[in-house]
Amino acid sequence: MLSDRLRVDAEGADRTRYHHVMGWANLVVPGMGGLLELRNLHLDPSDPRNRAREVSPLMFLAAPGRRSLTVGDINSIGVGFPEPDWTQMQRHQLNGQLRSPGEAEESDREAVELLARAGFVDAASRFGQETVATAAFGEGDVPRRMDLVLSSPALAPALVGYQVYMEPVEKGLSDHAAVSADYDLSLLSEAA
Repeated sequence: MLSDRLRVDAEGADRTRYHHVMGWANLVVPGMGGLLELRNLHLDPSDPRNRAREVSPLMFLAAPGRRSLTVGDINSIGVGFPEPDWTQMQRHQLNGQLRSPGEAEESDREAVELLARAGFVDAASRFGQETVATAAFGEGDVPRRMDLVLSSPALAPALVGYQVYMEPVEKGLSDHAAVSADYDLSLLSEAA
């Protein structure tokens, strides 16, 4: 965020409400009316119900006219990713990934579904890459798309590119791929 093309209006982190952390910044971008609101998340990897609680305050960032970007390791499978074969995962790890006992034994996607229902646009879906895994490439894990780039409806028209880079996984640096999204803010109208 160090650039002569933008100014940080405010920034901080919330370590209290989030299992890991949520970093945030509000940016002033010359030529773009209003703020660009950024949120970087790393949600709870072991409790789907907590992930849903963690994303609840973010709904307001999708309100009409708000230009916001929510990115990070959501630890929940993205909308549009096919149901994985969970039999490959060790049983003690399943509770962090599946719906509650008594429900269908399938992925818990509540946190992601809440964000989608609020209006956030998933960059991967916009570019037909919703089935490309981004994480969980470690031994005994089940590859899935957990690293998401989500735009508010007011920012989504500026989304012009999305890419997954496998180099971190291929070089053994991480069990997550790198993800990038490109935005052309000149595509936004001043009124939005």
